[in-house]
Amino acid sequence: MTIIQAIILGIVQGLTEFLPVSSSAHLIIIQRFMELKGPILLVFDVVVHLGTLGAIVIFFAKAIFPLSKLGIRMFLLIVVASIPTALIGFGLKDWVESLFSTVRLVGFALLVNSMILWSTRWCKDRCSRELKSWLDALWIGIIQGIAVTPGISRSGSTISAALWRGIRAEDAFKFSFLIAIPAILGATVVVIPESIELMPQGVLPVMVTGFVSAFISGFIALRCLSRIVIKGQFHHFAWYTLVIGIIAIIFS
Repeated sequence: MTIIQAIILGIVQGLTEFLPVSSSAHLIIIQRFMELKGPILLVFDVVVHLGTLGAIVIFFAKAIFPLSKLGIRMFLLIVVASIPTALIGFGLKDWVESLFSTVRLVGFALLVNSMILWSTRWCKDRCSRELKSWLDALWIGIIQGIAVTPGISRSGSTISAALWRGIRAEDAFKFSFLIAIPAILGATVVVIPESIELMPQGVLPVMVTGFVSAFISGFIALRCLSRIVIKGQFHHFAWYTLVIGIIAIIFS
């Protein structure tokens, strides 16, 4: 992997991890296009996910730190959401990723993602309540677990799930990314031992480049998405994933 490829993949990861267009789908498609293979991809995946995790922590720093600011209720809601995410996500991850290993199936998943996003078009006028219910957190956590499917956006599905429940846009956006912290951290920690064993010699510059690219682009994506969600324009991303899904199906 070259520095240029690391920059491209890092930017793609940072943008698509947070914009509701499925980072896994984009990385699968772009890695196939670049003909990238081998253990370096697993290591690189860990590094860029740490970059996007850093972007979330910095973006929400004022809401998280000190931890007392977060509040015991919100902390418990995050825990409630994380339990089904872990059970479903880790339980299905290997099976789903092997099933959706082809670009064509990822394309069909992107079409499903489009329908999920478009459905929020009718939620804007009735999304007015705060996220306080354990059922809300449980529901969103289940959806986040299912979103391990390549082509289904984690942020897109969790924000949509909150909006379907009538939760106001600001709360939907914030909770989606607060529960992403344990989800990304957990998924990354699991593969760190394997990635360390597989790390080739002399790849540190590539990894640092990928981390920085993912962090910067991720922070920018979060800032943009927060405005889009609050303005009720979230559903417009459906057009993008529809087009990318069709292209993936046709040219795979």
